[in-house]
Amino acid sequence: MTTETRRGFIGKGTAALLAGSLGGMGVRTASAQGLPDDPTPEELEDLRSKWSFWLDPPKGYDFKRESRLVRRYEYSDCNAELLLQRNGPEEWHWQRVLKVFPKKIDGALPAVGIPFYYVEAMLGHELDDESKALDHFTEICQARQLARRGYMAITCDLSQQNYIRYDEPRDRTYWPRFRDMSLKLAEDWPMWNAHAHRVFVTRLMLDLLEEDPRVDQSRIGITGHSLGGQTCFYAGCLDPRVKAIMASDFAFRFDQSCWDILHYFGGKLAAVRADGLENYTLLTLSGAKPFCLLSGFYDDDTSFTDMVKAKGYRSRPADLMFINHALKHRPPDWALEAGYNFLDRKLNGKWGNKPWA
Repeated sequence: MTTETRRGFIGKGTAALLAGSLGGMGVRTASAQGLPDDPTPEELEDLRSKWSFWLDPPKGYDFKRESRLVRRYEYSDCNAELLLQRNGPEEWHWQRVLKVFPKKIDGALPAVGIPFYYVEAMLGHELDDESKALDHFTEICQARQLARRGYMAITCDLSQQNYIRYDEPRDRTYWPRFRDMSLKLAEDWPMWNAHAHRVFVTRLMLDLLEEDPRVDQSRIGITGHSLGGQTCFYAGCLDPRVKAIMASDFAFRFDQSCWDILHYFGGKLAAVRADGLENYTLLTLSGAKPFCLLSGFYDDDTSFTDMVKAKGYRSRPADLMFINHALKHRPPDWALEAGYNFLDRKLNGKWGNKPWA
């Protein structure tokens, strides 16, 4: 399906659920009419058991939880701290974690986790030189963008950067890392998968917010783009510390992208679906957390059709928000602002001054 087709397409059954539409900008919330009944305790326990089987670390994946501060940075519009955090049982299993926060801190901050390939991408430039911008990521440097809005943002290198120890150094953009990491994980822990490992290390990263007195523990959200969107969605649904989720263009439906390839579910997706599991069931399991999805290329209006299958939202349908900018795989500024405003409402009780804010 082309981008132009996506722009005007409304999936079957969606029209009845669009009474909460917020105008012609592709921003929608659900309508209570047509949303499913709330889940029963038995349904929630069944979902918990099934998702736990596919996502939880296997027995034996044990290690001492520890971290240490490496360096502090001062930039023109934000400050940052780089930490190392152990994330696995091998001696080299350490992930870099970057906290980015406003220049001035006045009281406990809301915080947002941002999983992505490596920490510099979400900052938008090299750690040691603010003038060296990472051009490919300057539109989506969410850690820096959120720090400007008064949040502490926390991001980490994902699994492909540190699960394997190479004989020779590899650049952070050495993309065969995904293949190598996935194959080694399958060899070490055959019942696990690379996607579940990313979710695990993201939740581990969130542990570092609990230890930080600058963070308001009642106002923690999560966001991410593309692979980071997939990871943040799963971590946000599963982690009780996360109060709101905003994800960008990650393929909400399993048939919209490559969920079953090696460095995602790794051939296990058919079995996952045979258990009756789809991504909207994670929203049900989350306790119907506020969720905003930005759609551009991998997602389309049928993503919203699936979102509204989640149970638990009938009494607060506006907690399901869908923004379809239909502009390929990079959200425009207005769509990102709308997503950030969603987090502002859910974490800070703040409303914007535009119809879609």
